[in-house]
Amino acid sequence: MNERMICQRCGTQIGKGMKFCPKCGMETHQNGQQFQNQMPNQGSYFSTPNVNTKKKDSILSVVAFIISLIGCGYFSVIGGVLGVLDIIIGNKKKDRSKRYSVAAISLSVALFFLVFYIFNGNNAEISENFSAKNELGVTEVMDEELENTQFISKSKFQSAVESIGMDYSQVKNVHGLDDWSSGKRYSFVYDGFGYIVYELENGEIESINTEVKRAKIYERGYKPLNYKDFEPDINVINSLQADVFKRLSEHIKGETSIKSKIGSMTYSRIYDYYSISGEVKAKNAVKKKNFTFTADYKVKDGGYKCVYLALDGAVAFGSDQTPELPKLELEQEENLENGKSIILSYDKKGKYGQYDSFNGERYLRYYIPIGEYKVKCNIGGGFYIETIKLHKEDGWDTATTIQQINMTNGEEAEISIEDGQCISLIINTEIELLKK
Repeated sequence: MNERMICQRCGTQIGKGMKFCPKCGMETHQNGQQFQNQMPNQGSYFSTPNVNTKKKDSILSVVAFIISLIGCGYFSVIGGVLGVLDIIIGNKKKDRSKRYSVAAISLSVALFFLVFYIFNGNNAEISENFSAKNELGVTEVMDEELENTQFISKSKFQSAVESIGMDYSQVKNVHGLDDWSSGKRYSFVYDGFGYIVYELENGEIESINTEVKRAKIYERGYKPLNYKDFEPDINVINSLQADVFKRLSEHIKGETSIKSKIGSMTYSRIYDYYSISGEVKAKNAVKKKNFTFTADYKVKDGGYKCVYLALDGAVAFGSDQTPELPKLELEQEENLENGKSIILSYDKKGKYGQYDSFNGERYLRYYIPIGEYKVKCNIGGGFYIETIKLHKEDGWDTATTIQQINMTNGEEAEISIEDGQCISLIINTEIELLKK
């Protein structure tokens, strides 16, 4: 009888007398039960055991492969880690297949280095651009930024910035904003604080305002103010913050909160008047609520006094006492006797401006000497030639339009001003008149 045995580990047939399995190396005798006599002859009553030699794929290995495949570079590393973990577990269970785990590890490593290469390549390019900007110098970089924002006149912007005491070369982060009705708007940062620029269509700078409170520290036709009077002092801010926390805790206690947290805050200053605004995130055991707040202070001689506090737009105490800015008009008109021109600019009184009232509203009109004039439009819009009738019983006046003239930048026209007539400008218009 040709007697053979079957290895219980791998299912290989073993010849009689062999001490080890020729395939897996397992000893043929271990307590007399490692191998069984099988198949004494073909057609024996006994049948060969059904040994399944196919190894299974674990769920963990499949998940590792999928994550590596769709993980997009750095995240595919997670799939690789799971693949390594599956191999460690699989070594303890001999029926585990390692194909998906090996594939996950290989794929994650390949994608990681691919993304790493691309990212470092972009960083190198950014570094080269940054180095190139540094080589240009601060002023050249500023000019480059202004080119990108398409300022019509950089020289006028520089002149306006320097007139309020700023160093033009230190102006940073110039960005275009949504246009306004008469031109373009831009934002920029100086000394860490934001400002907004209003530019007219002809490149004239209409105004430069603080980002918070919109205080006009530069306004065309008026004496410029100094930006330092509007830049918050960090030492003062630190003192005011502590007081803000205390006051907010007092006013929201019991209404909504046991615990509160101050969110981001903004600061503004107009001379000795400081304003802090932001958000309070408050909660108790029942609900959460967010408050917006504004707190205004007067600061003087090293001390301060809170004069106004509002929560969600409702006044908690005090009143808004934001001071008005001084406005000193610059002289624009020239001497007519020397053949020079008159410049009339919207909302600037000048030498010939006079306020008339109607229904409680004030209107600025210009009463220039009678005569024939050649008119040039400096800033587009237009104007009216009117006659005014005063109603003595109520103090109101009535305007009758004699002529309406619409003009664009640089356009010229001729007009005649007679006795009792005046000029009313359309918004943002500036005209220059030369008497014939």
